[in-house]
Amino acid sequence: VKDDYTSTDKLFNIYQKGGAQAVLDYMKMNSSLGDLSASGGNIVTVLRDNKNMTDYQKGEYIVNYSSYSLPKTLQPLADNGDYEKVYQYYNIKSNADTDGNGSLKKQELIDYLDGTGMSTAEKRTWFSILSTAKNPY
Repeated sequence: VKDDYTSTDKLFNIYQKGGAQAVLDYMKMNSSLGDLSASGGNIVTVLRDNKNMTDYQKGEYIVNYSSYSLPKTLQPLADNGDYEKVYQYYNIKSNADTDGNGSLKKQELIDYLDGTGMSTAEKRTWFSILSTAKNPY
């Protein structure tokens, strides 16, 4: 590792966090993602369209290599290595946000969850993770 890296250098930060293997993993995942600029930088859109990565790998990318800041409700899943659910969170949030404003209205989330075929228990869980509104499930 060069001495001229700064703390803001992404690869250096990844190296500091997980060593050489983490850098290799990041580069492998990054190369399978393609051009982020084509999606306007929306990592969830790129990940959703990527058929070369599992949902687990997509969540792992979000947690370990993206600039996304995890909400408090999602942090325990990331801490437990439940990366598939981390990706599902962002995928549900992106799909449910029908007006595209970046936040979820209660009705947007209800409409999306009701159209997924999830059980009531699953919808209850996801609603409580994604919203602070009174849970209708």
